[in-house]
Amino acid sequence: TSLTCGQTVTNTASLVFDSNSPYDSADRSASAGFVVPCGTVDVAKTITGPLFSVPTAFNFNVTCSNPTATYSGTIDVPPNASTAQTSVNIKAGSTNCQINEDLASRPAAPALYSWQAPIYGLLPAVISSGITAPASITNPLERNQVSLPITLNVNGAPATGAPGNYGFTL
Repeated sequence: TSLTCGQTVTNTASLVFDSNSPYDSADRSASAGFVVPCGTVDVAKTITGPLFSVPTAFNFNVTCSNPTATYSGTIDVPPNASTAQTSVNIKAGSTNCQINEDLASRPAAPALYSWQAPIYGLLPAVISSGITAPASITNPLERNQVSLPITLNVNGAPATGAPGNYGFTL
């Protein structure tokens, strides 16, 4: 049976006695419960570049190999902000965990910008019960290079041209 972080598990044992026994023959049962221990991963998001004017959601996964499990989360970056944070509960004792952003669900980059590869902050080797571990995702936005042809026509110049420096403003 696969147990999830925070799940409450109850075990019950029942004993049935022979009713012909000269001893106490009342049926008995006992129960014990426990909660599957969790650790917490705080995921901090940073966007470098221009700010979004609307709330923007970024989905991510924390995938652990022992035990094999994937924990999903969403970071909601508020309008005109470059940072946000969220937390994900992970089964205590999980190891070899990696964080990855769901690039297919990432919002489009603002006009004239392109997303660069995300930069991930590493998780600890073991997720411990009751401990909060930091992780991070940084999303760089890079300004696209644009070219702008400029043509200058000088009226009344000789056929050989009009050499010199000509200022302009964009």
